[in-house]
Amino acid sequence: MNDYLNWILAGAFFAYSIFLIYNYIQYGNKIAIQDKQWNTFRTVFLVLGILSMVALTSSGNSASDMARIAATIICAAACMVSRDGIGEEGAGISGRFIQWGRVRSWDYEEEKKSFLLHLTVEPKNPKKKDDYMTKTLEFDLAQKELVLKFMRLNLGRKYTRMKKR
Repeated sequence: MNDYLNWILAGAFFAYSIFLIYNYIQYGNKIAIQDKQWNTFRTVFLVLGILSMVALTSSGNSASDMARIAATIICAAACMVSRDGIGEEGAGISGRFIQWGRVRSWDYEEEKKSFLLHLTVEPKNPKKKDDYMTKTLEFDLAQKELVLKFMRLNLGRKYTRMKKR
């Protein structure tokens, strides 16, 4: 692989891992109910980390290869450590903490093995008033009653049934 591309990938993975670790340190203690450990995002980064560890065993790795492999492994570890979930002050989703005041509405959906919580979040930019985002958290089905009780206590008046997908 080209040395420049290796350094760019190493920088991108290292920056993303710093972003995840920093944000998790900021909101990690605010999470009361954590989401499922294994979702698609974490599974992809676990496979990426395992493949990077396998690449360490190959001979002829240059310094840029080693930097890319190390950054990928650090990023995969940061993805495994940072967990999403909900707490008293808001929800942590994909390395970001969303205050309950920004949540416009919420809904839930039950699947075979999981319980999905959908949050409609207002934009931070006041100029874009119609730029809403829908964020989804995936919980274990056993946590359904606990999550619903928690959401009704904190955001009961904002419950809105969303359209079926």
